[in-house]
Amino acid sequence: RSICPECKKTVSAEIVEEQGAVFMLKDCPQHGPYKVRIAKYAWHYRGLHTFYQTLFPKGYYADPLRKKIVFYHCSSRCNMACNVCFSHKDSDSTVLPFSECERLLDTLPGIKDIHLLGGEPTMNEDLCMIIARLSRKGHKPTIYTNGLKLADKDYVMALKRAGIHHVNIGIDSFSDKEVYMRMRGQDVRSIKQRALENLRRFDVSTGIVDSVVQHLNEHSIGEIMEYSRRNRYIRKISFRGYSAMGKKYFSSDHEFTMDALIEAIQRHTREVLTLEEMYMYQRLINVFGVLYGTEQSCYMKQYLRVPRRHQKKIRDIFPPDVFNRQLDVFQDRYPDSPEAAKKEMRSFVRRYLAKNPGFALLVKVGGPLLNHEYLYTEIAMFYSPYTLDLDIMGPRCSCVWVP
Repeated sequence: RSICPECKKTVSAEIVEEQGAVFMLKDCPQHGPYKVRIAKYAWHYRGLHTFYQTLFPKGYYADPLRKKIVFYHCSSRCNMACNVCFSHKDSDSTVLPFSECERLLDTLPGIKDIHLLGGEPTMNEDLCMIIARLSRKGHKPTIYTNGLKLADKDYVMALKRAGIHHVNIGIDSFSDKEVYMRMRGQDVRSIKQRALENLRRFDVSTGIVDSVVQHLNEHSIGEIMEYSRRNRYIRKISFRGYSAMGKKYFSSDHEFTMDALIEAIQRHTREVLTLEEMYMYQRLINVFGVLYGTEQSCYMKQYLRVPRRHQKKIRDIFPPDVFNRQLDVFQDRYPDSPEAAKKEMRSFVRRYLAKNPGFALLVKVGGPLLNHEYLYTEIAMFYSPYTLDLDIMGPRCSCVWVP
């Protein structure tokens, strides 16, 4: 099932392969048929979806203990008017009060990563109070921000004192004014640079979110990756492919498919990561999720550790050809003999880590040491009205969305 891009009503949909690519076919009684390419390579799309659904079938995430991340829209207002944004509102009248969010959190067991979104979350005058209350309960509050208010060092200090866990700031380019004029309507590069400097000065764990629009700012991927690798206060970099939803400034022609976005990053970073490496590693970390309860990935949100300097790349530590063969065996055996499949995979991973004691130490110690040597790199897409797959999105997600 999907939705019509025009009227947003639920319609039936079919996933088909043509000439090695994957398309979604759907037909709205009112607005007619649609054919949308959702993957450049069928092997990549089918392989990851099938693997994920084998390990995490429908109902797996019905257990509240498996809900790891909570997204809370704490403000619908914004201090910018970006052409690429899906948000139209300028009032907080429909935002769920934080007291209601707290009550929901009390029904979910365990410590959660709480992602505070907007609009622009810093437009909420109670943001520091919200962060402090979440932090006191042991949760890990993170904000996604355009960074304009963070150019004020006193504001960054207030976030730090409140107990902010992590700040994600949007950076579309460091050098190209035209990118900001077309995507954001104003050149805010100097303001964002001051925000980054304040985050560095006060040692706030920071992530960069690069919204990548096809044919517009792909060329900035390389400089953003290099900045993030050089500066260790940047703990995470996220490349978010543009999705054609909300405002109509850009069209679906500017959308990436997930595999095409990975290839663009591969191309503009001189193969600091590759499509084949990403494919293997998503399968591997989902197995780690089953074995050790660590973070999983889905097709629309993939992860990799990128070396900051001259450390071995993940593909050098876990050779894709070798590990894909073992992962194929695991996938075949897991549905009928899950415990035997897990035991065999644990043994296989231990043998390989023994050959790489430096990386084995990083995995064992984790946290700051791992972040010091390797940059957490996320590649993600939002579903749009053109690509939305309702049969995948809801039942197989580890996140909770608070409207």
